[in-house]
Formats: sequence, structure tokens, C-alpha cells
Amino acid sequence: MRKNIMYNIKRKFINWFNDMKIRKKLIVTYFTVMSAAILAIGFLSYERINTVLLEQASRNAEYSMMQLNENIKNSLAVYEEISKSIVYNGTLLDYIANIYSNRLDAYEAFKKSIDMINTIKLADSNISNISVYVMNSTFLTDSDLFIKGEVAKQEAWFKKAMDDDSELIWSSPYKDNHGQEVIALRRILFDYKKSFRMTGVLSIEIPQDVIYKYIQAESKNRNIIILNDDGDVITTSNQEYQNKNLKNVSYIHKVFLNDHGKFIQKIGNCKYLIIYNTEYNGWKIVGLMPIGKLSKDSSQLNNFIIIICIITVISLFGITYFIAGRLTRRLNILSEGVRKVGQGKYDFKIFIAGNDEVGQLSTAYNKMTDKLQYMFNEVYGANLRRKEAELKALQAQINPHFLYNVLSSIGWLAMRRGAPEIRKMAMDLAKFYRFSLSKGKNIITLNDEIDQIKTYISIQKVRFGDILNVAYEIDPALGGYKIVKLIVQPIVENSINHGMRGNDIPIHIKIKACSNSDNVIIDVTDDGMGMSQEKVNTILKKGNFSGQSSKGYGIQNVDERIKLNFGNSYGINISSINGVGTTVKIILPPVQATKELPDSAE
Repeated sequence: MRKNIMYNIKRKFINWFNDMKIRKKLIVTYFTVMSAAILAIGFLSYERINTVLLEQASRNAEYSMMQLNENIKNSLAVYEEISKSIVYNGTLLDYIANIYSNRLDAYEAFKKSIDMINTIKLADSNISNISVYVMNSTFLTDSDLFIKGEVAKQEAWFKKAMDDDSELIWSSPYKDNHGQEVIALRRILFDYKKSFRMTGVLSIEIPQDVIYKYIQAESKNRNIIILNDDGDVITTSNQEYQNKNLKNVSYIHKVFLNDHGKFIQKIGNCKYLIIYNTEYNGWKIVGLMPIGKLSKDSSQLNNFIIIICIITVISLFGITYFIAGRLTRRLNILSEGVRKVGQGKYDFKIFIAGNDEVGQLSTAYNKMTDKLQYMFNEVYGANLRRKEAELKALQAQINPHFLYNVLSSIGWLAMRRGAPEIRKMAMDLAKFYRFSLSKGKNIITLNDEIDQIKTYISIQKVRFGDILNVAYEIDPALGGYKIVKLIVQPIVENSINHGMRGNDIPIHIKIKACSNSDNVIIDVTDDGMGMSQEKVNTILKKGNFSGQSSKGYGIQNVDERIKLNFGNSYGINISSINGVGTTVKIILPPVQATKELPDSAE
């Protein structure tokens, strides 16, 4: 079934294409092929430019993320170096680690330690606070710079540091005593001189903005998120994510599978290029770049390519239309000439400049029409002369003077012997032949033809009597119209000779003449034996004379003489029903006696 549908569609397309004019074929074919090529080139260029620009944007984004990673690393390293000035400060560590038996010594150590901390704090103006969680219960604390170690032990970060055996950790963001968002660097302090025991925990707090300013500078057309190894957001350009844990988010989960990389992820209705790196302290720096914004720079170039393609296709159509018109204009002239020849206008000439194939065809066409004109004139003239010769030969077979004298003698003898019927028949027969052979005329009026038929019927009535019945319905206005001689009488004769069923069965013949706007129509209708359609077709078949009855030859002779004199648009039509009757319709041009006839008719 599907194959049949495809086959039918294919056949319809082929037929549609074959029926199309050459100009349209050229336009459709050339325009389709070239447009497809241009659109293919445009599409490939569009895709390639998008790919190259996306790759370039991706490389730029990777470089930017690497630069951001380096900037944050350097910034964190500054604070870690500051922390070392405390971690490796032997004097400060001694103050914190010593066991004090009296409060005066403890106070002196406390004051000196505060001065050291405040001095170190001046190393960077961004430091919000430096504090030490002291594990020595004899060392004085103020809950600001020095805090009891028991407080640290209650914190989750302390437990994590102990579990991970980490000496240095960076905290998640939190609010300090002043309500400012800060992150803290925390390092374990050891007594390196004595027991190498933990003496405290150093905490250096810096504002979250210290890290945020770096991502703010790189966050144009992208979102940047910095997370610690637990998935807590350290800082981000998208405040929606601030102070949240994102480890269970699908694309963040992928980030923690590797130290660095990139991938494309659909988030909501938008696709993002996600690039990530890992800092030395375990932080993840994640950049989310919308694909649409990455290719924004290519949109202008893509629009330019589309405009160029559209202009090229439109221009191509105009050029194709013009070239196809120029190529087919001469073919149309040649085609028009062939149509004229098909209409019988052999004298129609075409003039096409050029010596290409079309120019050579036009020259050959003109030579062909000259030969056709010559051959047509020769054949037409020979045929006309043959018909005239046949008619003259037929007429010459009867010596008019001999017929007139014999028929007149018969009529005179019949009158002397008292036989008026014989005399009338002889005189009618003389009149009939006198009309048929008189002066060799070929064109007569309709009235003359009807008179001839009446004479013929008068002769036949002597033989058939009341069995033969003829009715006339002639439009008086047509009486003076010219017709070819002896075209109705042979039809009536055929009705009598071939239509009668027997000597005792009457036959009715009706002769009717009328006209319409274009033709004169003469109908000869009988209610005789009729004939089959096959017999009708045989009678009217041109060139089929062998073995035909006189009926067929007579009708065909009448048809050919009409066409010879008036043209192929005129002649005889036959309709017949076997056993019912026959109607012969004679179609003639409306030529009045005062008008000139065609050359062939005269």
C-alpha cells in the first residue's frame, strides 16, 4: 500500500514536471539547485561560526575562571602567611602555654599577648578580628581576643578539624559579633618547645566581601559560586544561593566528582556551560555561563549571514528568471511556428538570429514549411484534378445528344400509341439527364436540387406507386443558397434502393432543409431497414472503397465532393438504427447565390 502511494506520488510529480513549460522547468530546476547550495553553505557557515565562537567563549571563560582561581588563591595565601606569624611566634606560644600560679604573672602575659595580636592585626586592614581559643585554663581570657578553649570544643568546625586531623581549615560564612558576614581561617597552635601538645586555636576573621570582590569582577554574563568541600556556599554572585548548601543539586554533585572540568547542563529552560576548578584548600569555584549569552556575539554575524543568503536567493531568482526568459524566448517563437503549421498555415515564417541549435532549427523550419507548402499545393491540385477528371469521365460515358434523341423518340411514339404514362416517364428521364449533364456545372441552387429530386421521384413512382412516399420541408429562405450538384439525390436514391423492406411495404422519406447561425443543414430521413453502427462506420471511413456497395461509394463520394468544395468542416453525418430507419445529415456553408464561392467550388 505504501509503495503504491509513493509510486502514485512519484508519477504525479513526473507528469507535473513533464507538463511544465521549458522556461518554468529551467527556473524551478536551476533555482532549486542553486538555492539549496546557497542555503547549505549558509547553514554550514552558521553552524561553524556558532561552534567556533562557542569554543572561543568557552576558552575565554576557562581562562577567566583560572584567573579567578589564582586571585583567590593569592588572597587566601596572604592570610595564611599572617597566621604563620602567630603559629610560629615562640614568645606568644610560651605566654599561652605557661601555667601561671598567680594572677599577676597571668595578667602580664595576657597584656603582652594582646599587644602582639593587635600588632599582627595591623598587617592587613581587611582583617575583621584575630582571636585565640586558649586551652590553658590558667591563661586569662576576655571573650574577644582570647577565648576559653572549651568554647571551641563545642563548635562543629573544631570536631571536623579533629576528625580530619587538619591543622588549618577555612570556615563557612557566618555573622560576627558586629553582624557582618565573615569567613574565618582557623589553625591549631602547638607547643613546639615542650610537649608538642595543642595549646590553642587561632581564628582570623575576614569579611566575605574580600572574596566576593574577586567574583564580582568576573561575574559579567555568568554566575559564580564558591563552595567549601561540604557544599556550603562561601560566596556567590547570585545572592539566591547565599548561605545555602548546594551539594545535593545535580550539577553541583557533578562538580565534586572531579577537581576541574566543564560540561553543559540544562537548568530550568536554559542551557549553561559549567566550568569548575578546585582551590588548594578544597574550595570549588564554579562558573555558570548561559549558552545563549556565550553565543550572543555570534548573533549579529549570524543575522548578517542570513541576510546575505536571503539577498543572494532573491537575486538568484531574478537572474534565473531573466536567463530562462532569454533562453526560451526563441524556443517559444519556434513553438508558435510549429503550431501555425499544425493549423495548416504553411506560409508562416519565423526569423531567429544566431547560429546555435535554435537558430539552425529556425532555418530548417522555414525550409520545411516551403516544402510542405509546395507538396500541399501539388497534392491538393492533383486531387482536385483527379476528381474533376472522374466526374467528366462519368459524364462523357453518356452521349447527351443520343439520350435526348432516343428519349424524345420514345415519348413521340408513346404519344402516337396512346400511352401517356410512358411518354411522361420518358420526358422526366430526359429532364433528369439534361439537368445532370447540363453545361458541366458543379454548383447549383438548393431549389434546382429539389426540382431534380422531384423529377427523380416522379420516375420512381411509376415503378413503386403508393409504396414510395416523399415529403418536403424546405425553408423558402434557403432556396437560393448554393450547394454542390447531385448531393441530395444520391442520398434519396440510397433510401429507396437500400431502405425498402419489400415491394409491398411502404417507405416514407422526408427531406428537410433548415439553417442555424453557422450552417445550412439538409436532413434526409427514412423509416426503412436501417443499418448497424458498424456499417455506418464502414461507409464513412475514408479510403475504404474496396468491396463496398454502391450505397457506400455514393455517400462517400458526396461527402468528399462537399469537403473538396467547401472544406473539411462540412460534409455528411449518418445516424441509423437497424430495423427502424436512417437519417443522413448534410452540413453546408450558408452561401447565397449572390455571394462568391471558394475557388475550388468554381
